[in-house]
Order: sequence, then C-alpha cells, then structure tokens
Amino acid sequence: MDALERAKLIPGCIYMRPPIDPYGTLDFVKFDEIYHVGYEYGKKFLEAMKGKGLLPAVAPGVADGKREFRRTMAPRRASI
Repeated sequence: MDALERAKLIPGCIYMRPPIDPYGTLDFVKFDEIYHVGYEYGKKFLEAMKGKGLLPAVAPGVADGKREFRRTMAPRRASI
C-alpha cells in the first residue's frame, strides 16, 4: 500500500481504480469479464478527464514522431 500511495504522488501519474471489488484475486475464469469492466471504466474515465481539460499534454517529440523513445529515457522504477 505504501508503494501505491507514493506512486499516486508522482507527477504525471493518473490513478484509476475500476469497480472490480466484486471479483476475487483468484477469479481467473472471469478474466474476460474483469478485462471488459476495466476497459470500459478506463475509456469513460479518460473521456471525462479530456472533456474537463485535465489530461496532460503529450511530451514533445512523442505525438509528432520526430523523436525516438529509448528505454534509457524512461524513469526507472523499483521492483516490488
């Protein structure tokens, strides 16, 4: 939980929590259903943020394809 709370504070991190409480950790047979719940939630969540003007701008060079993204440019994260 501590790692999650710290991750939420990282600039540019958008935390989304889909409504998956009814599903258990071992509900593997419901994978497609859980996936669909998360996908639909994410689409609505991001569309609402976009409508409110809350989505951050894309980094220069990413949207226009003029700059190649290299792994060394990504921030490193610790393994859990």
